[in-house]
Amino acid sequence: MKVYLKEMDPSDMEVVMSVIEETKKVFKHMGIDQWQNSYPNEGTILNDLKDKNGYTINVENKVIGYVAIQFEPDPNYNEIKGAWSTTGVYATIHRLAIDPNNRGKGYALKAMDSIETIILKKSVSTIRVDTGYDNEGMRNLLEKLGYSECGEVRVNDGLRIAYDKRLTYGKIN
Repeated sequence: MKVYLKEMDPSDMEVVMSVIEETKKVFKHMGIDQWQNSYPNEGTILNDLKDKNGYTINVENKVIGYVAIQFEPDPNYNEIKGAWSTTGVYATIHRLAIDPNNRGKGYALKAMDSIETIILKKSVSTIRVDTGYDNEGMRNLLEKLGYSECGEVRVNDGLRIAYDKRLTYGKIN
């Protein structure tokens, strides 16, 4: 099945929020502390929409996930306990969520490939991302895709493990 990203449209809001809320429930059930306060919320996603950073993850014209790709520097990444392995202009991945009914099908891996392609097409070759220490699924995904663990950053809801990756331009479809 082809997994593709498209810029979020206001009409996607209800399904995107459902994916976010269901992901929060799964995290709680798994004992993952990430997203267990009010973040991300509708205001967060509306800001992504306004800033044109929000993307739906789709399979056969059905939204099965969400991700924000930020092309402005993330102020949370100015201070890191450790060191970034890359320098210069970067894009940041935030709020990657796959509908729990579609987990375990390889969609996150395929979505990450599409995310990297979108970033390269904007002439950016570095990605930064953070995740919770207890979010083993995301950590495994990042490591499988060649992201380097760089240290620790503080975000609104706590401390996170920071990763980065240098992309190669031969990858653009």
